[in-house]
Amino acid sequence: MKKLNKLVSGLIIGGIILSTGTVAMAAGTKTTGQHNAANGRTAIAGKMLKGGDKGAFGKGFADRDISTDLKALVSAGTITQGEADKIQALATQQAAARQAEMDKIKAMTDAERKAYFDASKTQAQKPADIYTQAVTNGIITQAKADAIKAKLHELREAAEKT
Repeated sequence: MKKLNKLVSGLIIGGIILSTGTVAMAAGTKTTGQHNAANGRTAIAGKMLKGGDKGAFGKGFADRDISTDLKALVSAGTITQGEADKIQALATQQAAARQAEMDKIKAMTDAERKAYFDASKTQAQKPADIYTQAVTNGIITQAKADAIKAKLHELREAAEKT
């Protein structure tokens, strides 16, 4: 009986040692793009939403500011400072309009909100990006907008490599 107790105790202790070692190794494993069951999203998406993936210009996806892009574009000679100022003003105007729209939606009753979103589904159109809107407003030409997008893509790729 004593031998059986020693054997069972040894198995339990061995199991505990093995399981804690596995947990310690798993905690140090880096996941990239694999589903994380604990929070229900991929590791990369979670990092971006939390601002943990700093990206090309030092900010996470959710809190990136266009002014950083514009500074890089002016430094690269893609746009002038005057064009950057006008694009920044357009972005500020759009942000204020989005905030006003959100405030309006927050003030609605549930029934009004449902009707609003049902109506907007039928009118659904993707908003133009800031550079396309700048072309529409006559701030820059389409050729310059294409050059901006290409330069930003180039800058982001270069930053990802470092």
